[in-house]
Amino acid sequence: MISRCSPPRSRSRLSYRWRAVATRCAAGVLWCLWPSQRAAAQTCNSSSETASGVCSFNATLSAIIPYTAQLSSSASETSLGTLDRTTLAAGSLVTSGPTVTAVANFAWSVSIKAGATAWSFTGASADPQKPAADLRWRVGTGAYAALSTAGAQVTSGAAGSSSSVTLTFSTLWPWASSPPGDYSVPVTLTLTAP
Repeated sequence: MISRCSPPRSRSRLSYRWRAVATRCAAGVLWCLWPSQRAAAQTCNSSSETASGVCSFNATLSAIIPYTAQLSSSASETSLGTLDRTTLAAGSLVTSGPTVTAVANFAWSVSIKAGATAWSFTGASADPQKPAADLRWRVGTGAYAALSTAGAQVTSGAAGSSSSVTLTFSTLWPWASSPPGDYSVPVTLTLTAP
């Protein structure tokens, strides 16, 4: 009988924080209608012995539409699963991420960045200080880019346009720097006015 030895399995996950940011950006849609200035009550009086008397006055109606945006995701967390020796032998793991949808009433851009410079680690071994850059991302069939704390553009659009993109992750898991334990890294997606 041949016995096979595999390293203890590790669990990994990505957590997301979603933010819509613009200096004048509000969540949802807000419509306000009121006279443009506080106006005194208006009265029109007409007196005529015939039915030709006409009475009229003008009023102004105004609206304020704030900077309004919506950023949503199909999931708030992506599990990379429990890794095994096949994954470690391959050195990386490709995982489908969430679908991100954005829309705004102004020209906008969505960026992605790491919420920390390194993955958090819980395990019996010393923390390997796995860099956030070991998580690589892409949209569609584009080239993978290393995640950084500086941020990079995921998608953008014109005022009124909506965009939905699906992220794919490729995470580096080298044998030497992947001790058994639980790993996680925060990922922040931000919508801003360009």
